[in-house]
Amino acid sequence: MTEEEDKIIKRFEARVRHLILLYHKQQEEVIALQNQVQLLTSELAELDIKYKHLKDAKRIEVKSTDLTDTKRRLSKLVREVDQCITMLSHEAEMPQI
Repeated sequence: MTEEEDKIIKRFEARVRHLILLYHKQQEEVIALQNQVQLLTSELAELDIKYKHLKDAKRIEVKSTDLTDTKRRLSKLVREVDQCITMLSHEAEMPQI
C-alpha cells in the first residue's frame, strides 16, 4: 500500500470511530428520553386522577349561596307547617255544627 492509501484508510477509520461515538451518544440520549417519557406519563396519570377527584369534589361542593337559599327555603317550609298546625288545632277547638 502506498502512503496515500494509508492516509485514506486512517481517515476512513477515524470517521468510522467518530460515527460509532456519535451513535453511542444518540443511543444514550434515546434512553434518557425514554426514561423522561415514562416519568412524564406516570406524572400525567397522577394529574389525571387528581383532576378527576377535583371535578368530583366540585360537583358535590355546597356553595355558600346554595346553603343560604336552602336554609331560607327550609325556614319557609317550617313556617308553613307551623301555620297548618295552628289552623288544624283551631279547627279542632271549634264546635262542629
